[in-house]
Amino acid sequence: MNRNICTKLGLAILLAVMLSMSVGSIQGYAATARTVRDIFDAKYYADTYPDVYDLFGYNREMLFNHFMTQGIYEGRCASTLLDVAQYRRENPDLDAMFKNDWDAYVAHYFTRGIYEGRDPGVTDDFSPMEMTAERTENSGITEEMIDDFYSRSVFVGDSVMLGFRNYAMKNTDTYLGKIQFLASGSFSVNNALQPPSSTSTHPIYDGKQRYIEESIALMQADRAFLFFGINDVALAELPDVCDKYTELIGRIQEESPDVEIYIISATYMIAGQGGKKLNNENLRTLNTMMQERASENGWGYVDIMSSLEDGRGNLAEEYCSDGYLHQNTAAYDIWSEVLREYARTQLQNTLENIEED
Repeated sequence: MNRNICTKLGLAILLAVMLSMSVGSIQGYAATARTVRDIFDAKYYADTYPDVYDLFGYNREMLFNHFMTQGIYEGRCASTLLDVAQYRRENPDLDAMFKNDWDAYVAHYFTRGIYEGRDPGVTDDFSPMEMTAERTENSGITEEMIDDFYSRSVFVGDSVMLGFRNYAMKNTDTYLGKIQFLASGSFSVNNALQPPSSTSTHPIYDGKQRYIEESIALMQADRAFLFFGINDVALAELPDVCDKYTELIGRIQEESPDVEIYIISATYMIAGQGGKKLNNENLRTLNTMMQERASENGWGYVDIMSSLEDGRGNLAEEYCSDGYLHQNTAAYDIWSEVLREYARTQLQNTLENIEED
């Protein structure tokens, strides 16, 4: 074969390999990403734009609504995969075809634009982590104050919470090292209301299975973060689950009148998992109902799942460890970040109330 032909062929192969490497990290989205919701990253959007975070925190639906009705027209970016507004500006041929059909731009990029070498428009001009640090500094809330928020706190829950406990044990040099845990596999609100026994799933504290309210009282905890749902929804109607949740909280407060109660959103599952009652629609409804009860009763509500879902109300695959519902280190990294930001918001609200008084 002619040497020039071989050289050109080699370069062509090398170019093809380089192209495949450049798009390989996002090719997985090409099969499913067709809408703005598919690629919307609530945490990225909130961390990138402090003014939006101050309004909505990490509430995914509110952030998404803001982006679609306002942010996208202001040129804001809501994903590290594709800046939809910039993609439209840089491609007048697409603008002529799609106008304000933002989903069409997303579908085009992941089915054609990638392979045509079109620029996704995402820049590195801003750092969400730097924006988060700047918010904390400007608010007067220090990192030490955020760390102290979780001292004398206890996190209660099932096997997913057990995973977070294991994660915390590997990060004891952070605020996570100050948290106590009452977690066990298959634990539920219903189980927590039943007497401890050799066959029950009550977590062990100080060498003994106890009622949750008893263990929390012995710990002299200031704050209790409760994470239930996945093991209750499968067996009971949603109003009954909420009522038992409320009953358990009443028992905790009876034993520890000064303890502050926080609800952590119930976990979702990978798409297609679950059964007749145990499904993501019911879990989302449970979260909404418990968020309403939290508001009515003065409990806190920590929305972690909005930062872990795939844009369609399921647990995102990149955060799952078993193809079902249990979570991996990447997911618990998100837990840690969301909890820090939640503490910052709570402390800021307290500071503002003091200043008003």
